Amino acid sequence: MIDIAEIKKGYKATELGILPDEWNILEISDFSKVITGSTPSTKKEEYWNGKIPFITPIDLVGSTIRKTDRTITEEGLKISRPLPLGTILVSCIGYIGKIGIVDT
Repeated sequence: MIDIAEIKKGYKATELGILPDEWNILEISDFSKVITGSTPSTKKEEYWNGKIPFITPIDLVGSTIRKTDRTITEEGLKISRPLPLGTILVSCIGYIGKIGIVDT
């Protein structure tokens, strides 16, 4: 529990702890779009081993993503969710909390 007497001038007590007065607490959805990915069926060979990078949590190593372990075809892309350059990815299933930035 935060002792109000210990908070220095210019700071405030929040649910996240003591923060500078000028900082605001926002939900991720307040400043970004939150979506989940979709994986083409691995049973359909025509979706896989093409030239289009397919990002999985294994590719999220805390930096930009230029190369991926897996790739999909144009057919696989049609049922996936293409992401624009600069998209920030956060893994929420399996490898929770891994991050990366789309750079390809």
